[in-house]
Amino acid sequence: MNENGETTTRQERRAAVRKAQILEAAAQVFAKKGYPRATTAEIAALADVSEGTIYNYFESKHDLLVGIMAELAGALDLEEPMNRGLADDSATFLRQMLQVRRQFEDENGAMLRVVLSEVMVDAHLAGHYYETLAAPQAARLQDHLQARIEQGELQPIAPALTSRLLSALLTGLFVQRVLGDPIANDHWEELVAALVATVSRR
Repeated sequence: MNENGETTTRQERRAAVRKAQILEAAAQVFAKKGYPRATTAEIAALADVSEGTIYNYFESKHDLLVGIMAELAGALDLEEPMNRGLADDSATFLRQMLQVRRQFEDENGAMLRVVLSEVMVDAHLAGHYYETLAAPQAARLQDHLQARIEQGELQPIAPALTSRLLSALLTGLFVQRVLGDPIANDHWEELVAALVATVSRR
């Protein structure tokens, strides 16, 4: 069944697998060569499909980037730690959220590097990234932080600011890991503990 509860056909499942295969290949080629120099022919070769097959799923190379962004939006799921409600204390919640983010980066690093590099130079793509990935996650986190602030578990910082500070810190840590910073790569647990101690009252 798909996300709407509808039964999918074998053809639809095959199409979904092929689309994911093409996007993964695109992310790898973009990450290796840079988006401007990458070609759909190289992507097709890596995905083991014909170049024409790519255009059955995506209208252009730019559309591949948008598709990668959609994959990232679906992969970054903070719902699980948030759906636990307020049963866990704030420190436990923050650690779980940070672990989800770390796992997301480990599993989608190539795609994330490509998207972040291109949103810096493409205003249209940046707007799409904000609307599909950054804003929804910030809104969910903001609401959850507000509830915890009202319970006295977090410092009384404006939740809208706090959610964005957390996002900025996590994005910055990802960039440092990509750059090979040994602290960001080898001392994740200590970084998490420092962040939790900064934000939490307990």
